[in-house]
Amino acid sequence: MPEEFTLRLEGPRLEDTARALEARLRGLRVDFDRYQECFVFHEPSGRAPLLFEIGSNDPPDFAADKALDALEEAGVVQLDGECGMTPEEEAQMRDRLKRLGYIE
Repeated sequence: MPEEFTLRLEGPRLEDTARALEARLRGLRVDFDRYQECFVFHEPSGRAPLLFEIGSNDPPDFAADKALDALEEAGVVQLDGECGMTPEEEAQMRDRLKRLGYIE
């Protein structure tokens, strides 16, 4: 049986975050199975399972992006600098961050 790597989500808005993460992983063509809040990746990693806690103020899409970052750090996925946003979505995000005062 090949080695597998497991990511378990925990926290608020669990189902919405799991759906968002699943969509992103499918878009990246990552080989995995989802069992409720657990994602099992079918690539040898030799790493212990990872528990990802969703922040209480994190919207599901943002939490999914943070989970992807954690998976990249664990060496499970490779993002190649792609954030998965269209240019229009990126422009909207920049405008929103400006309005909130996070960037100038």
